[in-house]
Amino acid sequence: MGRPERRIDGDAGPVQAFAAELRALRESAGRPKYAALARRTGRSQTALSEAAGGRRFPTWETVAAFVSGCDGDLDVWRARWEQVAAVVGAPTSATDPDGTATCVAEDVPDRGMSTVAAGPAAAAGPVTAAAPVAAAAPVAAAGPAPSATTVDRRWRRRTVTWLAASAAATVAALAGLIHAITDVRPPTSPGPDSATPPSRVAVADGADPKDSGCADDPQVLSVDTVEVNLGRQALGVLELRYAPQCGVSWPRFLPYAVERIPYGTAIHVDVRRPADGATATFTADYAGTGVFGNLLHSARDCVLAEVRIEMPEDPTGVATGTACVRGRVVESGP
Repeated sequence: MGRPERRIDGDAGPVQAFAAELRALRESAGRPKYAALARRTGRSQTALSEAAGGRRFPTWETVAAFVSGCDGDLDVWRARWEQVAAVVGAPTSATDPDGTATCVAEDVPDRGMSTVAAGPAAAAGPVTAAAPVAAAAPVAAAGPAPSATTVDRRWRRRTVTWLAASAAATVAALAGLIHAITDVRPPTSPGPDSATPPSRVAVADGADPKDSGCADDPQVLSVDTVEVNLGRQALGVLELRYAPQCGVSWPRFLPYAVERIPYGTAIHVDVRRPADGATATFTADYAGTGVFGNLLHSARDCVLAEVRIEMPEDPTGVATGTACVRGRVVESGP
């Protein structure tokens, strides 16, 4: 169960189609975290995630960093970027507002916000990228930038062509990935790190349960569960999860039926430790699946899970919390 990115409609326009292609490239590279891409390329995590967000057209500097981090073909993607830039009338020499800002530690998906009151978690290790994604041939640009009316007509005429090119690029990338996986041969002699497991995020307040490995604890259990209701309608359940091997807990919201919550609803899942006021928060747009938050140590002091659901028609939302539990021991009710 992951943290979903904001849904993107590749048919909505050239900017959204280009962002969808960037997401396909990242998927073909093994879906490296934006924090890992930022460390690898020197571009900020925010700029890289916004490039694939579909809200605004990214500069070439950011696209080049994104593509390089995913082992894509810079020449092919430069041609594709210039093609879309000509359609949307974007400048071809601007730099991002944040330039080459230093990346941050947390990996935050589009629209999602993760805040750790107890300090940032350690960064994740490197991710191996896979085959590049092919792109459509460049379109020769001439004359001044087209007007809004011209852009709209041009986009409508090219929608089918772009979608076909995007589908072909995705198929080619998947074929390359499958070939790379099935064509692996063992080395002639094991290397010094052949038995070293992949690096993980340190088990610390605010860390991701999956990245830290705590979610893989076979003894993980829900130490408290409460139903989340809006009026007379039951929306789902809030769980306080506990991993004995790590001595940590985190929140998880599971919807009963996907149609009861509008897509795009803000889901806030937090965990709080009253003894010292430490809080780890996470926010994501609802995409039909469950949402889990970050973790806090809970072996010595109790923690409690909280969820707040803010629907578009009801921004005040509905809030629910669990009991305060130390390890497996309930210390106080909600």
